[in-house]
Amino acid sequence: MSNKHLPRLFAQALNDKRVELFDEFIHPEYNNHNAYVEPGPAVLRHSFGTTSTHFPTRKLRWRT
Repeated sequence: MSNKHLPRLFAQALNDKRVELFDEFIHPEYNNHNAYVEPGPAVLRHSFGTTSTHFPTRKLRWRT
């Protein structure tokens, strides 16, 4: 996968509410450097999933 594809994949994951796509570009040992949050991609998926629940009409636009 090229790096140019990553922003589009991120936007697709958020816009389509498919946080399982994060597994394609988030490293399994992801650490967000917040002492109050557990490391790993599961927390990130949960965070974005919760955000999309609270803001269901939010969309990311990708401009080239």
